[in-house]
Amino acid sequence: MKKFTAPLIAIVLGLSFSVGAMAENMSKTQYNTLEKNIEFEYRNAKAECASLAGNEKDICIVEAKANMRIAKSQLKVDYKPSTVTRYDARVALAEADYSVAMERCDDKSDKNRGACVLDAKAAKASEIANARTQSKASMSQGITNKKISDPDANHIGKEPELDSRNSRLM
Repeated sequence: MKKFTAPLIAIVLGLSFSVGAMAENMSKTQYNTLEKNIEFEYRNAKAECASLAGNEKDICIVEAKANMRIAKSQLKVDYKPSTVTRYDARVALAEADYSVAMERCDDKSDKNRGACVLDAKAAKASEIANARTQSKASMSQGITNKKISDPDANHIGKEPELDSRNSRLM
């Protein structure tokens, strides 16, 4: 299981840094190629899970799917960076962590399983709340930057000039 996780993480990080720098220049063809590479890595990781048995195999498959979802969401951030895609990537990470944690809970005894499930749900809720907070902070920062760079920002506190459109509203 750990054999393919490290290379996949290295690929995702490599994509993040290399593609992030050229996000504006990434063509749809490049995006599709990178997406196919992610799917190829997923199929390879899933094939490596075949040698395992029981819940270990299930965990391996869920981790492979989780890594694929994370990589795809990061690719979307790199392709079309925005507050929405970054939020979606954070949520994808939270859901991936949750799915792996839930699968790991299957190994627990009945007493410990309940606590494990509660911990997994709490961690997911916390990560999604953090994603919302970061998203709102990014949005407000964007609004602040827009206000500062807005040429009309110099008119703060002054009466707006009336034109024919504004005079109809009064």
